[in-house]
Amino acid sequence: ESASDNAISALGKMMLHRADVLAASPSILDTWLSYLPLRADMDEAVIVHAQLCSLVERHGAALLGAHGERAPTLVRALVNVLTSPELSDQQTRQRATALLHAMRAQPAASAALAQLQLSEHESARLNAALSG
Repeated sequence: ESASDNAISALGKMMLHRADVLAASPSILDTWLSYLPLRADMDEAVIVHAQLCSLVERHGAALLGAHGERAPTLVRALVNVLTSPELSDQQTRQRATALLHAMRAQPAASAALAQLQLSEHESARLNAALSG
């Protein structure tokens, strides 16, 4: 699993520095997102979850998909960053919070957020982050 986490990190770096990769092959993004959140290599998890925030900040609406089809996956990944402190640093959690606030204005993302099945603990952490 640690080798997979390293490969996912490398793929994230490629997407960050080569925006044409995202445009040419959206399936690469879908594959990358399917591995989130990383849980085997905590050092790599912190890096990859910061990459997630950077990608959403840079490519927001394009990442959601033409019809918001990636909204549930993106929202879930950002919520995992917020509700599992070991997966990210404080700055990344702040960025994830800001992104979720902004995404609530997008109908697909707002619906995905409302439909998440969260544990009591996750729900409390998410509500605290979004209300604070």
